[in-house]
Amino acid sequence: MKQHVVEKGISISLIIPAKNEEAYLRACLDSVAQQTLHPIEIIVVDNGSTDNTADIVKSYDGVVYIHEPRPGLPQARQAGLDASTGSWLVYIDADSRLPKDYLEQIVNALDGQADVVAVSNPSRFYDGTRVLDVFIRLFFFNFSVLARLGLVRFIFGGSFAIRRTALVDLGGFNTDIHFYGEDTDLTRRMQDVGRIVYVPDAWNSTSARRYKELGFWKTIWYYASVYMRMSVFDMVHSFFFADRSFVIRRVFAAFAIVVSTITFYGFFSPASQVFGKTERTLPLQEISEKTVALTFDDGPNGTYTEQVLDILEREQIHATFFLIGKNAEAYPDIVKRIASDGDVIGNHSYSHSFFLPFYQEKKAEQELALTNTIITDETGVTPTLFRPPHGWKTPHLLHAARKEGLTVVTWNDMTIDYVAYVKSGKIAKEILEGVKPGSIIVLHDGLNLLSDIDRRQTIDALEVIIKTLKEEGYSFVTL
Repeated sequence: MKQHVVEKGISISLIIPAKNEEAYLRACLDSVAQQTLHPIEIIVVDNGSTDNTADIVKSYDGVVYIHEPRPGLPQARQAGLDASTGSWLVYIDADSRLPKDYLEQIVNALDGQADVVAVSNPSRFYDGTRVLDVFIRLFFFNFSVLARLGLVRFIFGGSFAIRRTALVDLGGFNTDIHFYGEDTDLTRRMQDVGRIVYVPDAWNSTSARRYKELGFWKTIWYYASVYMRMSVFDMVHSFFFADRSFVIRRVFAAFAIVVSTITFYGFFSPASQVFGKTERTLPLQEISEKTVALTFDDGPNGTYTEQVLDILEREQIHATFFLIGKNAEAYPDIVKRIASDGDVIGNHSYSHSFFLPFYQEKKAEQELALTNTIITDETGVTPTLFRPPHGWKTPHLLHAARKEGLTVVTWNDMTIDYVAYVKSGKIAKEILEGVKPGSIIVLHDGLNLLSDIDRRQTIDALEVIIKTLKEEGYSFVTL
């Protein structure tokens, strides 16, 4: 691996604790090798691995291998500190995949900042579910806002940078902690000796394996309970012995992050029930029978919706079409054909506006009512289903839908088929990877209010999706 001596007066030692990480470590080290700025040393601390972790490390030139038999992440990090020589230490987990400019972003944040003792940054998952991806991005968005306001400081353990002299002066890592709470303890001690800065552009990609192994809510509970337990301890201690302002800010920030993250999750996530009941899978009976529902958004769209209907007719299956009111006005004959073919029509709003979730409830209700009227006049059938544009939800939008007698439906299997450059093969692959009994699949036969917009990639993908699912024994139902 190439090495870089010093940049802007900063020498970096990059340290990777690892225990049985053969499945992830090679990709991690490859991402380190591609950095635009290179550390003076790369140290992997093997924390008692029984797999091929050691052999992988030793296959990379210039990577220092350290064996630390004492179990525990803080012990491994301390061993890295003891073996390193850089003025700044960058710690990353062994399942990290760094963007090429990660270290450059860290160094730029440190330039001329003599009072900074630690740098924190956000993470995202390269193997998480869509729901988990939405959650983690919203969490770090909210954290970034609060960090800019000076309300919160925190060192996230998955990847961070720390000034050697400050860490040594504090006695290094707290090796009495085994795993959970180590980063909270480090934050608590570091904030007493200097400033912790947050760099929102220095994203680190990491694995969602812990969430998959333990479950989403159990993992969140572990992290949150440790953080709050330490905050309560600090609050009691500060009440008698110290300034209370930091602890009060931290508890307030934690509360604000939780509330804002839940709010954003409720707004963006198709899985969320925060603002009211939504349907995103088929009923349990149909799930047990290995069925799926094909749904199409943003139509009707000229010849492309007609091509979708031709495929459905040829394959002798039915689907559900969520129509935009303005588009339905433009293509009344296609709307009539959807109904006459035996497919189901749902309401996708009149204007497909980005601002629909923020309309006053009465105005939102009028838009949904107008769309229902258009479809009813053209087909004689009144829609009973509503899919919010983009899946975005607010309490008053869902209430408006219920007042119109509409059941709110989202999805659990979607890809970005609406983006022009995405090829049909990728669309089909991602839909088929996400499908399971009871899935509600979303494809787009149109795009917003654009007329006769090219949807060939979706048409081509649709044929592959139907053929593959039939071969796997799936049947198709409408909502």
